[in-house]
Amino acid sequence: MSESKESSRKREKTMVDLQPSCSNLISLFDEFVIDDSKKVGQKRGRVKADSNVNMIPIHKIPPPSQWFSVYNARKPMIQRYYYNLSDGRLLQHVEKGISDKFCISCVSSCSNLWAVIMDDETDYSDQVCKLSPSFLPKEWIMEQWSKNFFITSFAGSENKTSVVVMSKGTRYTQQSYKLSRSFPKEWVNKKWKQGFHVTSMGTAGIRWCIVMSRNAGFTDQVVELDFLYPSEAIQKLLDKGYMITATAASLAQSAVILSIPSKLLGYETQETLVTPKFPRAHVEGKWPKSFYLSHLCNGPRVC
Repeated sequence: MSESKESSRKREKTMVDLQPSCSNLISLFDEFVIDDSKKVGQKRGRVKADSNVNMIPIHKIPPPSQWFSVYNARKPMIQRYYYNLSDGRLLQHVEKGISDKFCISCVSSCSNLWAVIMDDETDYSDQVCKLSPSFLPKEWIMEQWSKNFFITSFAGSENKTSVVVMSKGTRYTQQSYKLSRSFPKEWVNKKWKQGFHVTSMGTAGIRWCIVMSRNAGFTDQVVELDFLYPSEAIQKLLDKGYMITATAASLAQSAVILSIPSKLLGYETQETLVTPKFPRAHVEGKWPKSFYLSHLCNGPRVC
């Protein structure tokens, strides 16, 4: 799908008793689960350069991809976005934004470059960001949990590096995350039964990472995994009052998390967009209408 596709759904305060269904998912796993009984600060780190310089470069044509972006209607605020960022430029923009009292609301990756969205109106009271050569930096995350920070956004690149954002001021009381070679259906179902909900997710190549949190503010949640957005199933859930609360895509699949909030959030209207390039003009064009970019991922394009 190369052309833009946009949809808008008015939200109703509707409760739907719908069992999460992921029957078309492949569920298995190269298992790695990290659990926390605590919560997240430290200064952001930097990635060391790869010392292996003797390899002959192999030039590959990357497969066609597309950006999937979600916009929430909310009270006016100031939003900044950056894309096609190298590691160094990412850290520079993040540091400048934090010094200007902005917080990161979303990070994403495309072709080993980064995109970051920063807002001046969030519920976060403090925030730290880590650029790491691993997906994900386990020891750093556990250290931030012990300081009452929680994962609020992260992204991985095709070369397995990652950016992790952890914040204070969330409603979360506990977090757990899992690394897997495919979307971990069984683990997500297990955590749902324990009172957790998916609050963020990301990929690095074919690897998935799912973060689930207690006290996420949702009464029900569904995951839709497909090779293409939008799907008919997602549209039906939007019509029933679900909201898109997380997105991610690997080299082969795309996932969308839809949730029923436990209370009105103040942005019950959403718009979605699919574009072959980063939707710069669309992001700026929606600001005068008080729509702001909330979720963003880059995934495979089905031609």
